[in-house]
Amino acid sequence: MTSYVYHGPRFAMLALFFVHGFVYAAWVSRIPSIQARLGLTTTELGLVLLGFAAGAIPAMVLSGAVSARHGSRPVLAAATLAFCAALPGMALAGNGPLLFAALVLFGAAGGSMDVAKNAHASELERLAGGSFMSTFHAFFSLGAMAGAGIGALAGGAGVAPVPHLSVAAAAAGVVAMVAARRLLPASTDAQPHGTVLAKPSRALLALAAFAFAMVLSEGAMADWSAVYLGRVLLAEPAVAPLGYACFSAAMTAGRLGGDRLSLRLGRVTTVRAGTLLGAAGLVVALLASSPLQALAGFAAVGAGFSVVVPLIFSAAARRASSAGVGMATVVTAGYAGLLTGPPLIGALAAATSLRTALFLPSGLALVGFALASQTADPERVRAVPALSER
Repeated sequence: MTSYVYHGPRFAMLALFFVHGFVYAAWVSRIPSIQARLGLTTTELGLVLLGFAAGAIPAMVLSGAVSARHGSRPVLAAATLAFCAALPGMALAGNGPLLFAALVLFGAAGGSMDVAKNAHASELERLAGGSFMSTFHAFFSLGAMAGAGIGALAGGAGVAPVPHLSVAAAAAGVVAMVAARRLLPASTDAQPHGTVLAKPSRALLALAAFAFAMVLSEGAMADWSAVYLGRVLLAEPAVAPLGYACFSAAMTAGRLGGDRLSLRLGRVTTVRAGTLLGAAGLVVALLASSPLQALAGFAAVGAGFSVVVPLIFSAAARRASSAGVGMATVVTAGYAGLLTGPPLIGALAAATSLRTALFLPSGLALVGFALASQTADPERVRAVPALSER
C-alpha cells in the first residue's frame, strides 16, 4: 500500500505531467495561425518543425546525465519552467528561421522535461512501492486535451497567438512552480560519484527498441488514421478525424486504469495483453468495410497501447545504472520512432498502399509482445533517503 507521505510528490507529478501536455498542445493548436501569419508553405513548415526534434534529442542525453549526477528534481523544475517560458516564443517569431530557433529552445526544454519527469516518476514508484506511471501519462493526455480545446476556443474567438500562448505559459508556469515545491528531494536519486554515461546494458537496449517500435506505432495513429478513413474508406470529412479521437480517448481511459491493471495482472502480462489488443484492433480497422468498424478498431488500438509505453519507461528506470540514464535512453529512442514513422509509412504506402503500410504498426506490436519480458521488475535495492531531506 502506498505510504501517505508520498501523496504530495504524487500530486505534484500529476500536475507536471498535465502541464507538459497542456503547454505542448497549446503550441500545436496555433500552428495553422502561425503558419498563415508567416506565409510558410507546407514544405517550409515541415522543415521548420524539425527544430523541436533538433533541440529535444541532444537535450535528452544531457538531461539524463545531469539527472543521474544531481538528481531529477532540479532538472525537472528548471526544464518545466523553461518549457513554459519558451511557449510564447513561437508566436513572437517574425519569420521561418526565427520560428525554427524558437522551436529548438522549446524542444530542448521539452525533451529535458520528458526525461526528468519520467525519471522522477519512476523513482517515486520505487520509493512508495506503488504503480503510478500509467496514471501520470494519462494526465499528460488530459493536459493535451485541455490545451488543444482552449486553443480551438481561442482561435475560434479570434484571439491572436501571442496573447493566447502568453497567458497559457503564465498559468502553466504558476502551476509548475507550486508543484515543484512538493517533489522528492534531489538526493533521492542523485549519484554524485556514480557513472552517468555507461554503455547501456542489453536489457536497456531491448527496452529502447521496444520504445522505438511502440512510439512509432502511436505516432502512426496520429499521422495516418484520418487519412486512412478519408481516402481508403471514403469517410465524410466530419468523420475522418474521429479515428484519432477514438484512439486518444481510449488511450486516456486505459491509462487511468492501467496502474490497477498492472498491479493485478503483473507488468509482463499487462504488456502482452496490451500489445495483442493493439495489434488485433489495428487489424480490425484495416480490414473494416465501413468507417464505424474502423473507429472501433482504432479505439481498441488506443486501449491496448495505453499501458505499454508507461511500463517500458518504468522498466527502463529500474534496469539502468540510474533512472535518468535509463529514461534518456528509452525516451530518445521513442522520439526517434516518432520522427521515423511518418516517412517510413509514407514510403511503404507509395510502394504498396496505405492499408498495407499500416499493417507495420500491428507487426511492431507483435515484436513488442516478444519483448514484454523485459518489463519485469528486476531485483534492485538502494538505500531510501528520508523524504524530509532537502
